[in-house]
Amino acid sequence: MTKEKEPIHQKKIIVIDDEKDICDFLCDVLKEHGFDVTAVYSGSDALENLQAIEPDLIMLDVILPDVDGISVYEMYHKKTGNLTPVIFFTTLAGSLPPNFIRQMHGIPYALVPKPIKEDILIKEIKKLLS
Repeated sequence: MTKEKEPIHQKKIIVIDDEKDICDFLCDVLKEHGFDVTAVYSGSDALENLQAIEPDLIMLDVILPDVDGISVYEMYHKKTGNLTPVIFFTTLAGSLPPNFIRQMHGIPYALVPKPIKEDILIKEIKKLLS
């Protein structure tokens, strides 16, 4: 194991994306870095599982077929009051709503463009979990 891939206290991360290939890739990368990872493939499934999983970090695709990622996070936050850090990822990084930053209510977040690059992802995760 290289120094860059040392485990970070077995933090729990939930990955939410409707594309199985992306979830598989992210899960593999995160497990290599020592994280406890759960994959969920829809916004509605995420809403059912987030409270039970109690993740240290949420990774969430902005564009989901049933409930968009921003709404998933807002519903989770309103229901629990948790300030769980979140990484949003999307191919539409330039198309987010203009009030996106204000909507985050001081919650630590990052926006990572697709295709996701491992080094950028791990850097953002470490920053959010520190």
